Amino acid sequence: MGNAGSFQPPQRYLDASRFSAARVETAVCARTLLRERGLAAGHLVHLVRSTDSGGRTLQPLLDSGALRQRAVPDHVGRDLLIHCAEEMLHLAGILPELFSRFAR
Repeated sequence: MGNAGSFQPPQRYLDASRFSAARVETAVCARTLLRERGLAAGHLVHLVRSTDSGGRTLQPLLDSGALRQRAVPDHVGRDLLIHCAEEMLHLAGILPELFSRFAR
């Protein structure tokens, strides 16, 4: 199955050369997997941007592999996959109407 169910480099999905100008501090990208079925289920992309109301205070701590292992238990991936599936289901219901109302 290759890279299914693993974190991916942001460059697989995005033009990382534009991160600095957009104030992107962290990009978490992954290929999700339903392990019980061995089925690649989706892609995950989360961007964290620096804003005038927030900074980099937690960045060194968040980049610690040891902290990540302790703070993110095994079930988090499954829970996030379920959350994303539910979110996409809801968005599928409202986005077509929003697009027709606001697209140019």
